[in-house]
Amino acid sequence: MATTTEPSIFGPIVTGADVEQWCLEELRLWSCTYLSEMERQTGLPAGSLPDVRAWVTTPSFDKWPEDQLPAVLLISVGLAEPPLRDGSGSYRARWQIGLGCIVSARTQAEAHKLAMLYVAAHRALLLQRPGLSGHAAGVVWQDEDYSQLVYDDIRTLAGGQATFTVEVEEVTTWGMGPLDTDQPLDPCHDPWPPLTTVQTHQETVEHYPPPDPLPDN
Repeated sequence: MATTTEPSIFGPIVTGADVEQWCLEELRLWSCTYLSEMERQTGLPAGSLPDVRAWVTTPSFDKWPEDQLPAVLLISVGLAEPPLRDGSGSYRARWQIGLGCIVSARTQAEAHKLAMLYVAAHRALLLQRPGLSGHAAGVVWQDEDYSQLVYDDIRTLAGGQATFTVEVEEVTTWGMGPLDTDQPLDPCHDPWPPLTTVQTHQETVEHYPPPDPLPDN
């Protein structure tokens, strides 16, 4: 995980796992607040939408803890589009993130409606907190559907998914890292020396008088 803030000659190296974790932390922190607001806006009694019991990061929708519902899944499969490099060599990228909500209720109809409420609450959360506590440059809502679970007539489970792109700046910077003339450290597991900052320096200023003025014509 890219958690260090120390200057490095390599620059930042952001991973997909970092993006997943930032989304997960923001969702866990604010989930209860948004579920409570969903209750108020839909006229449900307080406490009708139980707190999320399981938070899962997974590459597919079918990996979820059936015994811990409601559950929220973060489904990340990689970038949504090619990354872009700016004039300074810094890359920014947009990760595709699926937000899945799995719920249960007494009937299929109730479970289906409940899934839509949980998706809507957490969708609003990500859209209204797009900075992910300072880690992201923005969150864009791409799609939403409620056909993710295949179940028979006796099951009272339902699921929904909203899809987003999460933009992160300074993912990797071209032109940084060791110089072409450098060699790997030995042993290679040693940390590379940090960037050095010049604290003081001396300058010599020499004064040269201007040349004689040109004669008048």
